[in-house]
Amino acid sequence: MGHADLPALRGALNGVSAAAAGLMIATGLRLLKPYRRDLRALLVAGLAFVGLALVKLPLLMVLAVLAPASLAAVFLLGARRS
Repeated sequence: MGHADLPALRGALNGVSAAAAGLMIATGLRLLKPYRRDLRALLVAGLAFVGLALVKLPLLMVLAVLAPASLAAVFLLGARRS
């Protein structure tokens, strides 16, 4: 790629990626807000964060493990009562 070496383009892409990361974090926190008192939801969100951000596992692998585990938790322990 001939344009990847341009400092202005590299700076613009770094800024856009930082903005996208901030928007993803804000959206995730907004989606988690109704479940802030549900420990199971916080546990699943925490495990997803650790798997994706810290361990750097692929999203498909994290979903393949956490989706059935969270459904089993709801099935075995019962749904949250509001």
